[in-house]
Amino acid sequence: MEGLKQALLSKEKNYTQRNLLQNLLEYNYAGAKNLNHKESENIVLLKENGCAVTTAHQPNLFLGPLYTLTKAVSVISLAEQMNEELGEKKIVPIFVIGSEDHDKEELLHTYLFGKKYEWTTEQKGPIGSMIIDDSFIHVLHEWLDAFGNMPYAEELKGAYLSSYVLNCTIAKGFASLLRKLLGSYGLIVLDLNMREVKEAMVPVFEKEIKESFSFNTLKSNLDFIRENYSVQAEPRDINLFEYRDGERKRIDKIEESLLAKLKSSPESFSPNVILRPLMQQTVLPSIANIGGGAEVSYWLQLKPIFDSAHVDFPVILLRDIVSVLDTKSWEKWTSSGYTELDFFLPINELKKKIALKDSDLELEFSRVEKELTIQFASLETLMTSIDKSLKGSYESELVKLKKSLELLYSKALKAEKRKHEESIVTFEKIKSKVFEDNYLIERKENFSAYYLKGGKDWISDMIADSNPLNAEWKLNLI
Repeated sequence: MEGLKQALLSKEKNYTQRNLLQNLLEYNYAGAKNLNHKESENIVLLKENGCAVTTAHQPNLFLGPLYTLTKAVSVISLAEQMNEELGEKKIVPIFVIGSEDHDKEELLHTYLFGKKYEWTTEQKGPIGSMIIDDSFIHVLHEWLDAFGNMPYAEELKGAYLSSYVLNCTIAKGFASLLRKLLGSYGLIVLDLNMREVKEAMVPVFEKEIKESFSFNTLKSNLDFIRENYSVQAEPRDINLFEYRDGERKRIDKIEESLLAKLKSSPESFSPNVILRPLMQQTVLPSIANIGGGAEVSYWLQLKPIFDSAHVDFPVILLRDIVSVLDTKSWEKWTSSGYTELDFFLPINELKKKIALKDSDLELEFSRVEKELTIQFASLETLMTSIDKSLKGSYESELVKLKKSLELLYSKALKAEKRKHEESIVTFEKIKSKVFEDNYLIERKENFSAYYLKGGKDWISDMIADSNPLNAEWKLNLI
């Protein structure tokens, strides 16, 4: 918290883009209806003298995996903590939409109750600029049909249908849904893909084209990281894209016409992952950025770029990592003596733990092995006293003995697993609600699976449990 306060003082002193921020807010909230009073209050605060804590994500289909929502929850929680600590409202939670990403394969699918939903489109260019058409609406209705008669189905359907509207952009639909879910907590959702934002970045973009600014600035830092850790995002010679023929294309070679185009049409240029954080921090009065493990890693690579551009580098925090489990499953899990940590056991280890829960198999085999090894060891002295060449035979038979014990143990364990097959299946299913193929389910399942059961109260509980200053896994019961 002390570090955040220092970052706040520095940002208040050095931030120079308040007029641009005012225009950005008006651009993003033009025509927005039924704003919550907390949203309106935070917009005014940002226009005047407020600072922010930020997170960012691309506009994936229907908000994508649960962790997209978790990011937003994390910034809301941090803003609330800071304002309480400061004793006045100074900090606004901001969710930045990475609308210029063009990776269709990564972003245009999501999962609900384990089933994959995907929008297949011939549209090209940035995902955020793609238009909601009949094919998208078809996928949307398939998605909504899956809600069935769950407790909050109608409420959530209304949020989706009023957000993803025919002929609207994907970015606007994504932003609208986030606002409907979290606007009451004062979350501000911003798309930075605006001409004035790119105009503010022209000096940096020009240096990037002329001098390979970011590549050269990061070189020594990345050499150090490469030797001691691993590089999350490798910079290119030029870390910019250009919009041509409706597509976002990487700039691989320098042409004189590029610089002229940069001056006349800065909106035709787009930063990649190396320069996007600098653009975000240049434009926004952000004192902290919250992200997942990969984001934390690549942001921490980039400090030399910020120093060179004379832009405050934010405090970097890990987002909340949340798993959601129904109360009935949790009660069954704990009543059988298993803990939160047992979710992290590899599946074979969990099966073994279940099978041996009321068994002395492991203890008995350990005892027998110890006794046999001691008794067998007494033969070594006898045999080597007769003929030293017999030592090899002794060691060979000792290995066979241990292998025989292992084989017997393995067969006994399999038998125990068969006896406890019903319990193993039950607890394997519970574990799969948290982990799937050793990956947390928050990286796959859409937030809707949980909202449909818990509604707005579930989100309130997530925010209450959130604390990005204490980065640890959290189990949320619903």
